[in-house]
Amino acid sequence: MADLSCAVCTPVWREAADNSSVESKIHSNRALRMIHCSTLKRRHAGFTLIELMITVVVVGVLAAVAIPSYQSFVRRGHRSDAVDTAARVMQAQERWRSENSSYATLAQLNISSPTVGGYYSFALSSVDATGYTLTFTGLGSQASDSGCATLALTVTAGAANYAQPACWSR
Repeated sequence: MADLSCAVCTPVWREAADNSSVESKIHSNRALRMIHCSTLKRRHAGFTLIELMITVVVVGVLAAVAIPSYQSFVRRGHRSDAVDTAARVMQAQERWRSENSSYATLAQLNISSPTVGGYYSFALSSVDATGYTLTFTGLGSQASDSGCATLALTVTAGAANYAQPACWSR
């Protein structure tokens, strides 16, 4: 009987073991071999459409969850830009106040907006002898930081009061 193995699906024909009706066996073996070879070719052709669709759906779900979470962590990390600048302004204000009778403006402190990282613009308001208010406004992607796009710090008689304390601690 003919060998049905298909090495590379090339038509290598072997003669039947017995010589009875060799022609009919060759024709039936050719048909079987063609079916067998086409099945092998189909199995190794690549991915099916349903497999690709499932992969796309899984990647889409992962992206839908991962990207917003990642952006949230990045925004939270960028808040440190405002915290660092607030500390720098507060130190400069206390140095100024130790030598003068009132707190200073940003121009007098020689500090300019935006922050070093460029994620926030900031301004001083209500500057007088007893205190000041420092307000940070998010720029670019920080402007869409939910609940923390604007950060405020009020210093009165040397004590700092943070508006949105959860935003400052992150």
